[in-house]
Amino acid sequence: MAKICLGDSVLLTANNGVSYQWHTNPPSSSNTYYAKPNISGSYVVIVTNSVGCVSKDSAIISVTQPFKLTVSNAKFVCIGSSATLSASGADNYKWIGNIAGLSSTTIANPVVTPTASNIYTVVGSDNFGCFTDTATIAVNLVPLPIVNAGPDIMIGTGSSATLQATSSADVVKYTWSPATYLSCTNCQSTVTTPRAAITYTVTAATQYGCEAKDSVNISLTCIQGNLYIPTGFTPNKDKLNDTFYPLGRGIKSVKHFAIFNRAGQIIFEKSNFNVNDAAAGWNGTFKGLEAQSGVYVYMIDVECDTGDIFSAKGTITLIR
Repeated sequence: MAKICLGDSVLLTANNGVSYQWHTNPPSSSNTYYAKPNISGSYVVIVTNSVGCVSKDSAIISVTQPFKLTVSNAKFVCIGSSATLSASGADNYKWIGNIAGLSSTTIANPVVTPTASNIYTVVGSDNFGCFTDTATIAVNLVPLPIVNAGPDIMIGTGSSATLQATSSADVVKYTWSPATYLSCTNCQSTVTTPRAAITYTVTAATQYGCEAKDSVNISLTCIQGNLYIPTGFTPNKDKLNDTFYPLGRGIKSVKHFAIFNRAGQIIFEKSNFNVNDAAAGWNGTFKGLEAQSGVYVYMIDVECDTGDIFSAKGTITLIR
């Protein structure tokens, strides 16, 4: 097999005959033939010797064709980040000129970590040294955005706070994490109603995917005023105010809740339940019988969302 570049010719020679016939266009009867093909193919020659014996042979010619380099589109790379440049269509590649930040200058897909915007030039060649092609890729270095999650916040248990991110004008997307207690995770401004101290991180991104982050700490303080105890109830089974139970917000749990009669006897007691739970309250009975109308004393121990525990004491009026 002969290998040539498109546009070149090769001399084919046949021997040991007295007559030759090349199956070419136009045909030839010489023992040599200059082939200049446009595409790869085979050339057949029939040789006759002096005693009339005929032999047939062929020569295969491989024609290397020109090629066109294909490269990736312009890249926008954030400061401190990397990107992969891509070239295809050739057998061999050589990056030339300003090669700052390239991981390699002899591969098709080098990684670039630029420190400035630049135009990268690649030269492609075939394995037989026939042809080359040149292409360029623009790499634009993009600045990182600026974002501020705001000052740290302390709020009372059961309360809400607004988180407001401020940023540079190039920011097009905000993401708050974790999503716990938040009203919105992809807004510039969001509201949190935390049940525990928490740190939120906001990530700001530009149209090119460049990101910056900042965090804000939310701490809680226990507010005992968030616990509300009704002053009376009417357990007459009309499904209105039939049960006596603590209400509130910012309360992790009721550790202990007890109700006493005038004699100081405990007639209802319950531990470790949530506020605002009617099913956990007193239905106005004692040992299966309806308790008498009158004033009763309650004592309650409550754990705030902060983990702080406080106690309260008061009276409740049962009305039949």
